Formats: sequence, structure tokens, C-alpha cells
Amino acid sequence: MSFEDESHAYAALLAGRVMPGDPGCSKMVVRTSSPGASTRCRRGDPIGEAERCALIQWVQAGAPAPAVGAVPAGAAP
Repeated sequence: MSFEDESHAYAALLAGRVMPGDPGCSKMVVRTSSPGASTRCRRGDPIGEAERCALIQWVQAGAPAPAVGAVPAGAAP
């Protein structure tokens, strides 16, 4: 997955990792809900329940693209 810029990263998410509007068919959601499974998304501790809930809500909302120049919550401006 390329993180060259926001548009490439977002396009990569929609290329099979996220199914807008359908969390149950979105690989990212499935993999973050499988603690201990070999298909888990990341190594180490699973993401927290709040982060997982935000991911599911974002997918259910249609996985909207971030606003251009938006600063993520908690990030330094």
C-alpha cells in the first residue's frame, strides 16, 4: 500500500481493502476484529475498541475521502 500522498493511500484503501458502506465485507474491518488470528491486520496488540468503532462508522458512512489539508484529530497542526 502506497502512502506517497493522501490520494494514493485512499485509492489503495478502496482497491480491495475497504468496501464503502459494508463493514462486513471490508478486509480492514474483518482483520481488525480477529485478534490472534493469522489474518489480523497488524502485529502486536489489536487496535482499541474506540478506533475499531471509528473504522466501522467510517466504512458504514461510505468511506468518505478526507478533506484536503485536513489535520487528523490529535495531530499537531
